[in-house]
Amino acid sequence: MMTTGSPSNARRVDRIPTNSPVTLLFESRGESRHQRARLLDISDTGMRLKTSVALATGQQVDVISQHGMQEPERTRVVWVKDAESEAAFFVGVEIVSPHVVNPTTMPSEMISRPARKAAGGEDERKVVGDDRGPMGKG
Repeated sequence: MMTTGSPSNARRVDRIPTNSPVTLLFESRGESRHQRARLLDISDTGMRLKTSVALATGQQVDVISQHGMQEPERTRVVWVKDAESEAAFFVGVEIVSPHVVNPTTMPSEMISRPARKAAGGEDERKVVGDDRGPMGKG
């Protein structure tokens, strides 16, 4: 099992579950690389990704999404965990220089709203961008 960094269950901010395809741009052995991945959740300060490539803690990665991000989001890898049951890795990244987003220019389905309680007291947040692809098995 490969684990670097320290994924923590003690979150400082709420993460919004997603299942969206993204492209990762990064340097590997002196060459620029593009890699498809899945964005599993996102917050104001970071993201959790699933990818088939093992990234290194501290590595700079630009994340590009087809759902709302107009420019690449510059991130830094904080932790990497082997998915064990498949040829994939879970990666936690910190957003290094967040873009200021103008909500009036975003599609309404991309604007984060406070969670509402459904009948029975359950959180009513929904998964955003659930278009399963090669990395969308879970």
